[in-house]
Amino acid sequence: MVTIEWAFFCDMALIDRYHRLSIIGISPRIPTPTIPIAVRHSMLVAKMNAPEGERIDFGIRIAAPSGLVAVLTPDDQDVSVESAHGFLLVTMRNLPLPEEGTYRFELMVNGQIAATVPLSVLVTSPSESGGVH
Repeated sequence: MVTIEWAFFCDMALIDRYHRLSIIGISPRIPTPTIPIAVRHSMLVAKMNAPEGERIDFGIRIAAPSGLVAVLTPDDQDVSVESAHGFLLVTMRNLPLPEEGTYRFELMVNGQIAATVPLSVLVTSPSESGGVH
């Protein structure tokens, strides 16, 4: 059985040739001056425990603040999934976030929710938001 120890929403994550994980821009929120937005590049990264050789199917279910649910799979053009050295790296491109509030990113492993990562999208004034994705 696969378990997820931890998971984060971030700007970038990579595994180097020595199997070290580097994570850049961990954040539980995205400030933005307007809604809707599309985040050009974002990632979910997770530490997982999986039995050696076990076949694993991954997916992501995103629940918007209004309850609207979208499902992303590795077959989607704007999604790529990499599993290596006990880490799961999910790259999402052009991620639409159409409303303000807290989104729930549910990491699905073999059809079951293995972890949930919240992400708040907050409308702020331009001076408060700083660099927006």
